[in-house]
Amino acid sequence: MLRNAQVRPFIVIEFRPEPTSVIHLRISTVGSTMARDIRFTVEPPLVTTRGNQWNVMDLQIFQSGIKSLAPGRVIEFFFDTWIGRGEMNDRHEVTVTYTGVKRALLEHPLDVTPWLERSSVGQSPTTRGVGTQPL
Repeated sequence: MLRNAQVRPFIVIEFRPEPTSVIHLRISTVGSTMARDIRFTVEPPLVTTRGNQWNVMDLQIFQSGIKSLAPGRVIEFFFDTWIGRGEMNDRHEVTVTYTGVKRALLEHPLDVTPWLERSSVGQSPTTRGVGTQPL
């Protein structure tokens, strides 16, 4: 059992706030083997300050998944800015499903939890506790 855990892939999805106010969404694989047929279920769906101008959930990554992601590989893209997020819900439960070694189906929930603390002066971000935590 321990050997299987050591050789399996593990997919992580996290917000990466930058000091410039930009927030990136980062998907990576940690572990020693490739993940295949990666799919994400996000509740509630991700929403940006762009409203109807850009629906991040329409991206191919969320619609049809990722075919494969090698160990150490990272996909990172612009998500939003922290300016104007104010009272927006920044807590999301993400279920990631994928196949690993010997095509074993793997699934695990991730809590994309309060990833950004805003100070009361200027709403500047800090990155305490940034990222995801396996449940």
